[in-house]
Amino acid sequence: AEVLSFGLFNTLTSTMIGSWNNVGIFFGICALLSLLTFEMIQGSKFMKILLSLALLLSLFFLALVNFSIIWVILAITAFLFILYRMFSAQSAYPSQTSFGKKLSKIPLYSSIVLLVSLVFVIWGATTGSYLSNKFSVTNVEVRPNLSVTLDIARNTLQSRPLFGSGPNTFAVEWLTFRPDDIISTIFWNTDFQSGIGLIPTFAVTTGAIGILSWLLLLGFYVYLGFESIFSPVTDVFVKYLITSSFFVSLYLWIMTFVYVPSTSIFILTFFFSGLFLASVYLAGLIPTSIHVFSRSPKTGFLSSLIMVIFFIASSALGYGLFKNSQSLWYFQKSSYAFNTSNDINLSEEYMGKAIMAVPSDIYYRALSEIELAKLSLILSQDPKKVKPEDAQKQFSETLTTAIKAGIGAKDADPKNYLNWITLGRVYEAVSVPEFGIDGAYQSAQFAYNEALRRNPKNPGIFMLFAWLAVTGKDLKQAKQYALQAIAVKKNYIDAYFLLSQIEVADKNIKGAIESVTAASVIDPTDPGIFFQLGLLKYNSQDFDGAIIALEKAITLTPNYANAKYFLGLAYEAIGERTKAIEQFEQLAITNPDSEEVKTILTNLKAGKPIFTGTQSAKPEKGKTLPVKEKVQ
Repeated sequence: AEVLSFGLFNTLTSTMIGSWNNVGIFFGICALLSLLTFEMIQGSKFMKILLSLALLLSLFFLALVNFSIIWVILAITAFLFILYRMFSAQSAYPSQTSFGKKLSKIPLYSSIVLLVSLVFVIWGATTGSYLSNKFSVTNVEVRPNLSVTLDIARNTLQSRPLFGSGPNTFAVEWLTFRPDDIISTIFWNTDFQSGIGLIPTFAVTTGAIGILSWLLLLGFYVYLGFESIFSPVTDVFVKYLITSSFFVSLYLWIMTFVYVPSTSIFILTFFFSGLFLASVYLAGLIPTSIHVFSRSPKTGFLSSLIMVIFFIASSALGYGLFKNSQSLWYFQKSSYAFNTSNDINLSEEYMGKAIMAVPSDIYYRALSEIELAKLSLILSQDPKKVKPEDAQKQFSETLTTAIKAGIGAKDADPKNYLNWITLGRVYEAVSVPEFGIDGAYQSAQFAYNEALRRNPKNPGIFMLFAWLAVTGKDLKQAKQYALQAIAVKKNYIDAYFLLSQIEVADKNIKGAIESVTAASVIDPTDPGIFFQLGLLKYNSQDFDGAIIALEKAITLTPNYANAKYFLGLAYEAIGERTKAIEQFEQLAITNPDSEEVKTILTNLKAGKPIFTGTQSAKPEKGKTLPVKEKVQ
């Protein structure tokens, strides 16, 4: 149902600022501005109350988000400001007013922020968990760590040292150089688009030239910043602008080394950097010169030409941003029509408009999914209500559009393995012999081979080959591909599930049980083997044996959702409804979005047949696992 999910506001922690961590960064800005304003501006009592409330509110949200990196950087920034206030030269305020005398003291609010930050750096896990549970807020955000990012950068720069892999190509380098042990985690199929932070990511994509440019720019900025905040400025408000904008922008620039901020936060980074430079210029701390180009015909012509080029480039950029915004809006409308309204035709129309605005491979892939869903609807139509020639015409037109969408995705970005998978899935959908479409099977194989060439460490692609072989009724080949997937990812539950189905279809359950039992003796710590053994025994109606094997799988992996699912079915099959209810109650907690689990649990408690109201009475024969797994 979320094939075309646009990803906007789909969770409690989704905001216009960005992810939950970006919200934390934003409130870090608010906290800094509050304490800097309080420390540097002599305001009224009412203003001080407002600033105090703003600071408290900001710290509360920082505690709620509890992103440890924010606390560390906030502590560093607050500490630097404390040092600045303690050691700033008195010549910066020659009037020696009471405000000037206050500067030599340790700033109270900055010290409080530093202390709170250190508390959360040290004990944040306990405190943050309490607040998250209290307000029912959960947020999980995963990215490569510093070590992995540097390894990818080193491997990339060995072959392309000057300019790196190219813009927006970190995901390609990730697929090539990612650590092998990632395969055994739940993130094995995650294509990270960036490293630990924005600047380290640029080290991969822009090479030595790019990273040197960033370091020179930021080095000059930091030098100018500290030079400016210690320079004498008589205007208190200008001094405040210089100091506050520098410390806030410094906080944000440090953040880019350890995190990839959202577009909104990145805009704020440049806003405060620009405000700092403008304030420094206003204070006269940087030399300026005025040139009148009109006095010289040559320079006048050159300046006019540059302005025209700048205007054209700005217009082109503005037009590009408009088209991107337009395409995103159509994409969102298409997603809503598909996922919420179930209006495939309207979804198709909006996605077509999105592609016309910006022919992105993402949009082509989404259109392909829409067309595949449309093909399923056409095939499920009541033959009594639709003429065969009309159904054939609808099928041909939809298939043509689906193939064009797959080819469009591949042509838009041939380096992206997902685009080849999209094209392969279209051909696979019509590769069954009953459709009689020549070359579809071979075209799907070719597309999957191209995907595998671009992502050779992905066991999911071997599973695509396996299911394609099943579609072509080549169970022997399907079994080989499933075994290849397991060789790459030992705990690949989907592959074990398919293997058990192949053995059942091949009427070799007894032999399969013997071989899997032998494997469980050789490796008694592999939950996947016991899951497969449990499935095979469940299929052979040996429910007691299935219970023993599945219980062992759950002992090895306590949150093994599908093992609990089939264990619950096995308990129900031998009349142990209480134990079956216990398994499905646990599943309802770990998988609250599964309607099938809820329905089965309701049926068990009501004494009804277990599959009443569900889509399938034979989950062991389905193409996909009945429950979304969270342990792979």
